[in-house]
Amino acid sequence: MTGFGDLAAEPFGEEWWQRALNPEDHQRQLVPVGAQLVPVPVERMTALMQAWAIGFAARRADVAGHVLKLGSRGLHPDECASFLRGLDAGQLHADSAGFVTPNAARPKPVGGRYALCCKSGPGVTVNTEYIIQLGAVGELVSWWGWRPEDLQVEMTEFDLVGFDPTDRVVLAVEAKARVTVTNSLEKLFRSLLVLSKSDPPEARGNAERKYLQLLRFCESGPVVLWLIAAGARWAVVVNRSDDRLILKPGTGVGRQDVLAIREVQ
Repeated sequence: MTGFGDLAAEPFGEEWWQRALNPEDHQRQLVPVGAQLVPVPVERMTALMQAWAIGFAARRADVAGHVLKLGSRGLHPDECASFLRGLDAGQLHADSAGFVTPNAARPKPVGGRYALCCKSGPGVTVNTEYIIQLGAVGELVSWWGWRPEDLQVEMTEFDLVGFDPTDRVVLAVEAKARVTVTNSLEKLFRSLLVLSKSDPPEARGNAERKYLQLLRFCESGPVVLWLIAAGARWAVVVNRSDDRLILKPGTGVGRQDVLAIREVQ
């Protein structure tokens, strides 16, 4: 298999990666065009999580206490602000135990609530990827022109997908808690780039399953892949050539722009 060292060639060369991995972006709140900064997002989200932890512990017999543990990573201004914008707009509904229903997406046939709290030893911790994933729903509706009926949370291998008027998937979204290091956005995307240089892989791991799902999505035309994390939004245009994917940098995830990409293919 091709190694990571072979990925310096365009279109995802050193300059692209320098921009994508800009540490200054990863420490701040990214504000969609037309939006405003959310004041003290970490403080506000922490207070909400502490209240939800109490409700979560009361509802779960296997949770001994409601002490909230954020871990060494903590909460990030960008993920908190994105989630809070959706919450304030009514696009997300959270109950007293931190179970969230995305109102700005198609209802799932089964389930459809997402637990921001999870058990951690005798207490409670935070499901960070859900915060990022659910915040993306609001961003797509408020700032990128997608309608709730266009979106579905958790479909196949992806955290969120967007549909065209014929109900074909044209947008695939994957959320990660970290941009770099273990189980990160960078690691997933580099793996997808490596896989695109070989024949289709076996579905033995997370990246391989996502790659194969993208191959299936692209049978009817190109798809925009949106890779998101706290402080990162990477848009990638994905095409299929025979049994391999061709990945190129995208310019955004606006609904009309995504649909236009398919029309010109």
